[in-house]
Amino acid sequence: MTFWLRTSDIDASLNILDKQTVFHAVTKPNDKNVKLQLRDTTGSNNDRFAVLDDNATVQLESVIINETNRTWSHSQNITVQLAPAVTAAEVDGKWNFFYVEFKAAFYPNTVTWMCNRAATRASSMLGSHLDEVHYFSKALTTGEITAMRTFRTSQIKSNGLELPAVKSMFEQLMNIPGRALDMDSAIEVTGLGAEGSRTSTVGMPIKTGDKVVVYIRPKVEFAFETVDITASNLLGFTGSSLDVSSGNVKDISGLVTAGAAASTISTVFPGRAAAGQAAEANTYGWMGSPNATMIGIESTNITAVNTMDQHIWKIEISL
Repeated sequence: MTFWLRTSDIDASLNILDKQTVFHAVTKPNDKNVKLQLRDTTGSNNDRFAVLDDNATVQLESVIINETNRTWSHSQNITVQLAPAVTAAEVDGKWNFFYVEFKAAFYPNTVTWMCNRAATRASSMLGSHLDEVHYFSKALTTGEITAMRTFRTSQIKSNGLELPAVKSMFEQLMNIPGRALDMDSAIEVTGLGAEGSRTSTVGMPIKTGDKVVVYIRPKVEFAFETVDITASNLLGFTGSSLDVSSGNVKDISGLVTAGAAASTISTVFPGRAAAGQAAEANTYGWMGSPNATMIGIESTNITAVNTMDQHIWKIEISL
């Protein structure tokens, strides 16, 4: 398993009783216990981490802190310090990365974090912080351990989504000579057992002055009012002011109307009458139509009759 741990240089996490528990694992097949513990100045100021194992034979294969392999001399039920030592300066208020591997014969059935496995939460690490805990069904290689430490923002590959617009921007930026070097920290880690493949996430390689081209295709849906307008339903004036004294709409004397009727946008601006791409007389090729089949200079392939295709726009963005 891998995890990040940070203790505090202010609160009680470095100043309470000796032998605070980072994790307490109960292992199978014999329900034995093994703990990684943090020691304070009561125990040793410069040997901050130790292992306590109640099994006759050692249960941990390796403990690696910040990519440095630590060793210890196993002694049943006795706290033994790790070497090379992790000093107070390395621990005090800082994040540290851990890789812990169990022996093949002993696998953790239960892992309790930052305290002993007890109702009283004995030896708890008050004020400390735990992050990015990952469990694996296989041992990690040195390269995979480095990847897990370096790329804390990694994501399970299966959770990724492809966004065409972002992909287009990324490809344009990567075509700039030398820009690929800004992405050399990106890495894909595979073969992590139950954890699955992970891909590190890094920022887009954007620099001031970069230009990115984006193509968009706006589509506008129109609608007409559903009430026709005639001389009898126009609000009229009496003298110099609106006359609403009677609460009725006033007829405007002398107004001549064409007998307007409520209509639809597709009636006034009809789309294509026949399938095809060439222009047609008395139709609007960029209005949607059941007959729309092709997109081109004179036509759209949108079939929604009230929708106007606004062509394809090219937009250049200066970053």
